[in-house]
Amino acid sequence: MLRGLALGWRAFLLPMSDLFDLTYSDGKVTLYLERAAFRAAHLAPAHKVGAEIMYASTMANFEEEHDPNGNPWVPLSPYTRAMKEALGRINKTLQSTGIMKSRTSTRVESTGFIIGNYDKKARKHQLGIDTPMRKFVGVGPQDLIDLKANYRFFIVKGY
Repeated sequence: MLRGLALGWRAFLLPMSDLFDLTYSDGKVTLYLERAAFRAAHLAPAHKVGAEIMYASTMANFEEEHDPNGNPWVPLSPYTRAMKEALGRINKTLQSTGIMKSRTSTRVESTGFIIGNYDKKARKHQLGIDTPMRKFVGVGPQDLIDLKANYRFFIVKGY
């Protein structure tokens, strides 16, 4: 690991071992720290759980019709509600046919995970382009707590 040290206008990168030395000889503690360091460098299993947390949260946003922070979406207009009813569609916001919701997916990589939606209308609703903004993907306060707990648990104990 490198630690930065700024001197005037020049910045130098020094290896941590040049800044200080730490020697500890308890075998159990050493083993514990080595395992934690290994898990911190190999987070793919934690990324998989993180993706599952965010997928479940996004599905809850659709079901409960709110953004990741828990703020309700702008309600459907009376015209849109009447049109959905006449067509026998799902009478929930962003779920006329259920296609947009079903196109939410995750991808896990060695460096993290991605959650997204490949429905062509998703972007305009997420960003509020020519329609009221109705965010459904994003990290809310509870998601942040859950994600931090997931990564902490994985690094400390593993799965």
